[in-house]
Amino acid sequence: MLSLALFGTAFAACGLSAVVDPNGKCETDANTYSTLDADSDPDIPISLAISSKFATTDAFSVTHTATVGALSDNTGSDGRYVLACKQTAGVKTVGFNVTRPAALTAFGGEWVQLFPKDSWENTTNEYEPFTFNDYGAKVPLQEFRPTDPLSGVTDAPTKDVLNVFMEVKDEGDYEVMFGNPNIKNEGDKWVAVQFKQTLLRVGSPWAECTGTDIGTSSYSLGMIAPILFGGPNTNSIALVAGNPSYNDVIAELSGTTLDLKVVLEIYPRSSAGSYTDSANDGVCYRAGNSCPEAHLVCKAEYCEIDVWKKIIADFKAASTGYVTVLGSISPGASVADYDGLGVDGFYFLGTDDAAPVIQTVGAGQVTVSALGAPLFDAPKVSTQSGASNPGAADIYVTLASSQLGLWNPFSWYPYVAPSKWAAIVTDATDVSAVSKLIDRGYGYVYVTSEEGFDTKSSLMTAMITELEGTRRLQGSERRLQASAPFWGCDDTLFECKPICMKQMGMVTTKVSDTLCSAAPLDQCSCKCLHSAQWTCEESAVVCKARYGHEGLKTVGDKVCETRGAPKPANVAELRVASFCEPVTEMRGSAPTATCLEQWATPEPTTKAPTTAAPATEKPTEKPSASPGTSTDTSTEMSAKEKWCSEQPEGPEKEYHCGSGEKPSATTQAPEEAVVAAGKPTPKPLVIAESFAAVMAFAALAIHA
Repeated sequence: MLSLALFGTAFAACGLSAVVDPNGKCETDANTYSTLDADSDPDIPISLAISSKFATTDAFSVTHTATVGALSDNTGSDGRYVLACKQTAGVKTVGFNVTRPAALTAFGGEWVQLFPKDSWENTTNEYEPFTFNDYGAKVPLQEFRPTDPLSGVTDAPTKDVLNVFMEVKDEGDYEVMFGNPNIKNEGDKWVAVQFKQTLLRVGSPWAECTGTDIGTSSYSLGMIAPILFGGPNTNSIALVAGNPSYNDVIAELSGTTLDLKVVLEIYPRSSAGSYTDSANDGVCYRAGNSCPEAHLVCKAEYCEIDVWKKIIADFKAASTGYVTVLGSISPGASVADYDGLGVDGFYFLGTDDAAPVIQTVGAGQVTVSALGAPLFDAPKVSTQSGASNPGAADIYVTLASSQLGLWNPFSWYPYVAPSKWAAIVTDATDVSAVSKLIDRGYGYVYVTSEEGFDTKSSLMTAMITELEGTRRLQGSERRLQASAPFWGCDDTLFECKPICMKQMGMVTTKVSDTLCSAAPLDQCSCKCLHSAQWTCEESAVVCKARYGHEGLKTVGDKVCETRGAPKPANVAELRVASFCEPVTEMRGSAPTATCLEQWATPEPTTKAPTTAAPATEKPTEKPSASPGTSTDTSTEMSAKEKWCSEQPEGPEKEYHCGSGEKPSATTQAPEEAVVAAGKPTPKPLVIAESFAAVMAFAALAIHA
């Protein structure tokens, strides 16, 4: 092997020469493909620079113009170059310059490739530019490696820089990789040399190229905020001490000019008719329970459905035309449950086993799919060309976590409007994540100080101020500093173990594990999509993969495509005789046997409560919190006991808190009465029971 002759027999990880990888940074995946992040170690003698180029004419007399638009080097602040304008298709107008030892020079054998960030879906592949000498032999371009016109390629001088010209015809965020026949792993496979802190952004999610430069950014931003406080009365007109108040949030939204969508969870699952309603009950106590004897303190407006209608109307009146209300739809619930409540659309949740299913809604109503993971099914977005899929949502929530992860919409879907994407960040101490998420191409951003959505966020006012003042971001973004590398899960579901990430300004990238100095996370804490393959499903070619310990299931095509395997044109390419031979040769990670066993072990059926239940409100049966989740009644009883301890002695307290003997009709019930023990109202779904369940499955079942 040439690398032996060049560098001797001392090898590092993957079997690479210690000269190329002196500190063993090379990593090999479950399919024996290896990568070396050249930016992870200053001792690795390989680096990348991207440059504008002059006009050139290639060996076939095709003119390749100079670079169109400005190219800015922001590697010091954001770890990326920014090219203002996408270039003309079919023309090589951008220079990519890889510095490596001159002894590695391999004319016609070295390549430079372009990939969307966080993907192995190759878009462009280029080699060293060439011309022909006087005898018609192919020789390096004379501007870079001059040769005698009568000599052959073997007389061309070696050089420590590989210069290539590349077509860059599309917008988006890109990674660059380099390959050399002298850099192979122990299995004789080429090692992909990566430059994780030297990315390329082309264009912007928020501006168009005007002539030769990027135009002025025009931000159209909004917020999708789940406000899941629970039943209406004890969180508004009959507020129980310690409960969050819908009215407090309404006051914070007053006068906002943001497109702000509030999500209310009125029906955790289909249970229409379980609330009191003046249409059926006539009048109710202030706490919402029915008042069949029409006591003086009871009013029609106190019935729960009437209170829900007022809460919805008050949210929208906080800023008419800007604040709208969406009803949360868990599996088993129906949009029909919300008939007559005045909601403006719906927020669809999934389960551990399935992605959200978008139901048919009324004209003008908005649909939001709470994925909590990247969208792997490209047809389910409406692009600027107008193409769409009937099962598509208007908006996809692809991030719902306390960590920002890696993925950004502008990388995989550069021509889809930012208004298609939403991000929700929990457990935050400030709103610094906003600028990073806007840079990724998210049109809707919500950051809450709380772990779940059943507690009021202390950041709402700061969020509104930050989003409404977004035009100041351009001046402030350069002040962001690089973070120390940190551990986290791969939100693209590619890696089956914790990965090391680094934040540089606006950009978060995966870096070598050796850069993380902190103790690693539990190696089984990050589920993934693995064993991906193209296979047959009747007459169609589909991508299948396993999620965690589960069996193969059909997933979106991008699961296979982003692992470097182009989709076969038809099933005929897969069939051998009458048998369908799956395509499994692709990059990817695989969980350990220990993790598979751990994931397959059922969780305990009784779980600790994640939040105190709201005070009970009405004498109706409580719907189950969510399919597949258990309900803990201890917190509900403690809420009742708390109420009882605050009440004065009397027959009403005796009825609700003592013997259960009903007071006489002449006894006036308290305005804030609660229901008898054992009949609480629906409590709000906390994040662990509803929204985060979607994140666990991510986009596994997102397919047509």
